[in-house]
Amino acid sequence: MKPVLLDSDIIIEVMRRRNSNVTARWEHVIEELTPVTCTPATLAELPEFAALEARIAATASIHEFAAEDSQSQTLPMKDVEFF
Repeated sequence: MKPVLLDSDIIIEVMRRRNSNVTARWEHVIEELTPVTCTPATLAELPEFAALEARIAATASIHEFAAEDSQSQTLPMKDVEFF
């Protein structure tokens, strides 16, 4: 198998484990010991993603809103209620 260059959306999806097709594919990549890499720009996007998720949760918490977020399982605040 050729080496794989990852984009941040795939890394995030693999971390969340919400999409069983993506998860299964990456479990296979790991099992096969396929070389995997990403660019510095991709790595730079990951903290931005985490910061955005935290801002959504904080806003919902402060204003006592119910959050509507497809990634509700990954939001860091326990007092956030989901729509």
